[in-house]
Amino acid sequence: MSLLLGSLQHCGKGGEGLRAPGGAVKQTFLPGEARMYATLHYKVSGACVRCPHTVRRGEPVRVKVEIHSSTESLGPHAVRVEVTFTDGRQPEYLRRTLYLLHGKDTFGFVPALNVPVGEWRAHVVDCISGVEASDELEVR
Repeated sequence: MSLLLGSLQHCGKGGEGLRAPGGAVKQTFLPGEARMYATLHYKVSGACVRCPHTVRRGEPVRVKVEIHSSTESLGPHAVRVEVTFTDGRQPEYLRRTLYLLHGKDTFGFVPALNVPVGEWRAHVVDCISGVEASDELEVR
């Protein structure tokens, strides 16, 4: 089966980053298999995550997330945010879907007093395009 898109549309498939600048997107569908696609009128060129360089346990942390594009009028985007501890664990309370109304927003959390210290990583994935970005913060 082929999906035909307008010449100015870009397609993303469930965060897998299927991009097709216009034309046909060819995919194989098995009987009974459902797939979800989304199209944008612009191409997502990148993502950015900015964390404070150093934070202390028990103090609030603000992480800035942005989606970049060649257009200035970004629509709403959903990004998956995950924070990874130094030991590789990704606690559930630091995973979320963040809705960026105009392509940018911030999210906050407070590192508990008993969490591991060291280099943590904040990672985001744009749900439509699959574009990813990461940044590190040092927790003391």
